[in-house]
Amino acid sequence: MSPLEWVLVFLCGCAALFWVIFLGGGIVHLFQVKRLERQYPPEPPSWPRLCVVIAARDEVGTIEPAMRSLLGQDYPGLEVILVDDRSGDGTGAVADRLASEDPRLKVVHNADLPEEWLGKVHALDLGVRSTSGEWVLFTDADVHFAPGALRLAISLCEERGLDHLALMPDVPSDTFVHTMLLHAFFLWFLLFTDAVRIEKGSRRAFAGAGAFNLVRRSAFNRTPGFEWLKMEVADDLGLGIMMKNHGARQGFYLASEHVSVRWYETPGDMIRGLEKNAFSMDRYSYARLLFTQGVVWSFLMAPLLALFPWGIPFLWLGAAVPAAFLAAQAIVQSRVTRDTSGAAFLIPLGIVAISFAALRSAWKCRRRGGIVWRGRSYPLEDLRNGQRVKF
Repeated sequence: MSPLEWVLVFLCGCAALFWVIFLGGGIVHLFQVKRLERQYPPEPPSWPRLCVVIAARDEVGTIEPAMRSLLGQDYPGLEVILVDDRSGDGTGAVADRLASEDPRLKVVHNADLPEEWLGKVHALDLGVRSTSGEWVLFTDADVHFAPGALRLAISLCEERGLDHLALMPDVPSDTFVHTMLLHAFFLWFLLFTDAVRIEKGSRRAFAGAGAFNLVRRSAFNRTPGFEWLKMEVADDLGLGIMMKNHGARQGFYLASEHVSVRWYETPGDMIRGLEKNAFSMDRYSYARLLFTQGVVWSFLMAPLLALFPWGIPFLWLGAAVPAAFLAAQAIVQSRVTRDTSGAAFLIPLGIVAISFAALRSAWKCRRRGGIVWRGRSYPLEDLRNGQRVKF
């Protein structure tokens, strides 16, 4: 074979090995995912005080049905703190009306954002300072809760001795492409956080979910608090890392029957939404971005090159082996997520879209000298200095 053919064989072989490790690892992780609905912990002798903290900004279209599902919980002595963070669309008025109907809900109207703070993190900090419960749940203003969800979560934490519980919600989708993107993101999350092993004490595992981060207040008080996360765009994962760093016992469960949230309405919304934090996965480094994206695209293209009639014996295995592992992984992931659309078989295309989001995020960051989010500009250097979640 010519030198060029040897290079092609080497590239296709490396790509096949990558997909075997990547997709094989995904299969292993999927088999270890625990479901909340399959847990049957006994109720505690007495229910500890629980406070739910929500940061809301311009959520007038989603906040009322989500809040009614939360206030419909029968958890004894429940307290809800909703921080209306500089909303300009009537979110505060809806929250005030709901609070007038239910004394368990208290609304904090925030008009200011200090320098070097991300808005949501600052709002969560304001909220947690207003609580005194033994447990605090951080969630979002568009999250829906099934009846009994809070009782089950607290019972599980008390039985297992957990200090932090992260629940992955159900994410409804109306389109095939959106579902494909969600599958790619879910696989990425499992592999890069190792969340399924967190309860076993894995040193590299961490977990966090913006829809449901439940913490024991005494364990949270041992951490630096949201001051440590004030410039972290992935604040939900950052909270998990912060709790882990200070000795918290943690758990991660799939809660598709108890918690749900519509995470972006369309594929375009998802790509645009990821521009806030996609570049952070490369630690805001352009050199690191170009390297990782070069590797990703090489491994994406190599199986396609193996299909061309080069006349090289067995080169087709460079495409057949990844395809076989993709099929196996897609079958397992579809069963775990209870998705019958077949979108999981196109996870590589979802990876392409996430790669595009990372490149788009970096380009916009380069052009602006940082990110613009919720009407505020954040310089790139401040983001680098404040980053806590580093893959």
